[in-house]
Amino acid sequence: MLSALAGLLEDILYLSGGTPELLRNIDIRPELQTLADATNFAWMENAVRGFDQVKSGMRRNLLRSLSLDAFADQLSLPRR
Repeated sequence: MLSALAGLLEDILYLSGGTPELLRNIDIRPELQTLADATNFAWMENAVRGFDQVKSGMRRNLLRSLSLDAFADQLSLPRR
């Protein structure tokens, strides 16, 4: 599940960076483009840092549901 999320974050970064030819999930490109348009660099940085914390917590066998809930909460899109 975490590797799928990492792939989605990577695809959003590719779209934001202007390299759509590197997309993995081309079947959901319109949805990914909508997300890429709604995010900024600060949001991406926060999402990747949070993802790394979740991944680290999983390796240390912390409370997974609590870790994932906290991560999902911090992923709210920035207001434009």
